[in-house]
Amino acid sequence: MSRQWIALILMAWVPLVQGAHIDKSDLNGDGVVNDLDLQIFADLYFEEPYEAIDWCAFYESSMLNEKYFRRIVSDQIDHYAALLSYIADSKGCEVVQTSSDMSDLNSDGVVDLEDLALFSTNYLERNWETVDWCVFHGATMAGADFEGQSTKYYQQHFTALLDFINEH
Repeated sequence: MSRQWIALILMAWVPLVQGAHIDKSDLNGDGVVNDLDLQIFADLYFEEPYEAIDWCAFYESSMLNEKYFRRIVSDQIDHYAALLSYIADSKGCEVVQTSSDMSDLNSDGVVDLEDLALFSTNYLERNWETVDWCVFHGATMAGADFEGQSTKYYQQHFTALLDFINEH
């Protein structure tokens, strides 16, 4: 094979490698996710002793609200999937099933203005009356940033709320 072919193959392969998902759960690099990794995680991100952390509460909060997890590690939850799975298994946590749509924030069975206000406060960190919802909806549907923040998470997890915004 000539050098040109090898170079062409490498150029086609490199973008696939760069887009590959990397799980960072094995923090000590020993090939196993275990309590040693939790100890390192506790030191790095909580700056507390491993034993002082309610791991099931952390697991549940992380699974139900990725923003909570990201505030702690400034990374995506799927980069620590094995660690979260280990926490649930080893600590006897009740397994949390995440819903792809989290629009009903007050759990009253209806997506309405109350959910919009909660969403604005919890996710946009603004009063709901100060948000230009048409611009927010358009940016989210286009996959563009809204006021410098990515909207990809909202597009994936708040479809019913986005429909509510569009209708009203």
